[in-house]
Amino acid sequence: MILVISEVSTCLHWRNFLIVVIYVPQLVAISYAQNPKFISGSMQYGFIIPHSKEIINVSNSNPLGFEATFGWHLPATASGILSRRGFKISMVDFNYPTVLGYSINSACFAEPLWGLHRRLSFSFPIEFGLSYNSKVYDRIKNPTNLFFSLPINFYLSAGARINWRVGSNFLIQFGGLYQHISNGGVKQPNKGMNFPMASLGILYYLEKPSWEKPALTSIGTNNRGLTMNFLLFGSIKTIAMPDEKTFIRGYQYTLVKHINQIHGLVAGLEGVWNGYKKVAYLRKGEKVVAYEQSVQLGYQMALSKTSFQVLAGVDLFNENRTTDLIYQRYGLYYQILPYLKVGGTIKAHKNVADAIDIRLGYTFDKR
Repeated sequence: MILVISEVSTCLHWRNFLIVVIYVPQLVAISYAQNPKFISGSMQYGFIIPHSKEIINVSNSNPLGFEATFGWHLPATASGILSRRGFKISMVDFNYPTVLGYSINSACFAEPLWGLHRRLSFSFPIEFGLSYNSKVYDRIKNPTNLFFSLPINFYLSAGARINWRVGSNFLIQFGGLYQHISNGGVKQPNKGMNFPMASLGILYYLEKPSWEKPALTSIGTNNRGLTMNFLLFGSIKTIAMPDEKTFIRGYQYTLVKHINQIHGLVAGLEGVWNGYKKVAYLRKGEKVVAYEQSVQLGYQMALSKTSFQVLAGVDLFNENRTTDLIYQRYGLYYQILPYLKVGGTIKAHKNVADAIDIRLGYTFDKR
């Protein structure tokens, strides 16, 4: 669905804004109506990381942004730790209007909270959504913008904030966000943009939350058990000149060792049938084994039914490999049922996204 939106929106620029603003917030499917609600706003200023020599000449600018959020304050009994959930809309001016333009980002977020009972506390937002980019690569009109080749891209962000409570309902927030925009390798060129930004803002609770320190009994006891998951995934990736859509599909088996209700260690096996690689070699008149196998180790953070994983993978088999031996995979999942989860991941080599996928998994053992 997202791929169809991306292609159609190339000529319907006014509809891009509506897709980003309206579609992503609808992904917040859980109702937190009984929990205190809040709104916030912040200004942001940062820089673009020139992670590739091909983009150094267009990375020398300082993005300026504004962000607005709406969400819910979840008690410790709901997630094992105090947290905020919700969605945000942000606009970033990349200060290079002729080449980079601006972006409008819409994302869902989860934000664990530490020490909220104190006047000075800390929080760590994780965000995932879509981004509309006003300027994209064009071989003739905009050949130096190798960051984006589609107007609709994926948006990821992670950061840390210091929260200073100045009243019963107000917080002043100062922090930093590491933000990433790319199409996940769906269409080339796709260097992807990494831009850290400092932020200063204010948060207002529409209904006063409890500032009391949660009792240890409400946080729950450590879960030292294991969770095993089997997932199937698929993605689409476009090979250029001429454009042709190829399919990547595979499986992943993971074993999660829970340190406590929030943190866990992950080990996994992943097998991939890489249709993009097969077509690329056939175009050169060569044959290649499209199957790839790797092992993975990493970390998981779980908040209620939502979990976030960061994995490092090592290829065991990858014929005619043209990328690094080690890759990263970032995943976000939601547990629909006790035995069923959905989510998506991004595979990256260093700072360059390779592919993004959608996953459906079965949790078949938990103790």
